[in-house]
Amino acid sequence: MTATSRLDAAADPMTRHAAIALPRPAFFAGIGRLIGEFRRRRQLAELTDLSDHLLRDIGLTRGEIGAALAGSPTGDAVRTVKRLSAHRLARGD
Repeated sequence: MTATSRLDAAADPMTRHAAIALPRPAFFAGIGRLIGEFRRRRQLAELTDLSDHLLRDIGLTRGEIGAALAGSPTGDAVRTVKRLSAHRLARGD
């Protein structure tokens, strides 16, 4: 490519547009997962407003919810609370 053809390509808006790096779909998928986890954590935190009796009715304890929310902000808090609850029930508590 000569210097003149490079200048012509730079002046062509279609060529310039093709040179712009667009975000990859994986980037948007990652952002979507983070937003989803944020929403699930917020909903899980709302469960702490319930009485101990209601939490027991749905098979959870305040400690399980607190432990799940105390974990990594990018971790799956719902999966953690399910695992903790299942472990407690397997012990017979």
